[in-house]
Amino acid sequence: MKGAIGGIVDRLKVSITLSLTPAIILLSEKSSNSKADQKSEAKNEKKTKQTGSYTNTHKSGKKYHGKGDKERMKKSGEEKAKKYNDPVKSQDWTPAENDREAFKQESRRMETDEGGYKSSNNYNKRDSPGTEYRKQDGE
Repeated sequence: MKGAIGGIVDRLKVSITLSLTPAIILLSEKSSNSKADQKSEAKNEKKTKQTGSYTNTHKSGKKYHGKGDKERMKKSGEEKAKKYNDPVKSQDWTPAENDREAFKQESRRMETDEGGYKSSNNYNKRDSPGTEYRKQDGE
């Protein structure tokens, strides 16, 4: 375009391009974070979480024994507190080398309650896979 109007149009094109450039870069960065990338990140995050076993003791004295990381222990405590209207009084967590060992720890914790998972002193509903692992490993 020629003349004053052409100059204005050219400047507008440059201005619009410069204004959009950061947004385009931002969009391209977000689009590179695909669902596959997000799943991979989640798997890596899960791998870095330390597994273990835990016991949540509630105000009533009832316990819940479980397997997982510290976040799982906290979430489990909150769930049982809400479900049974029984706030968490204390939490105990022990790290384990792997999931199998964590399940075995969980099984041992359940045995501390007379009657194991069937005890009226805990909120556990089923036995731990660790009980079978312990048998297989000669415990």
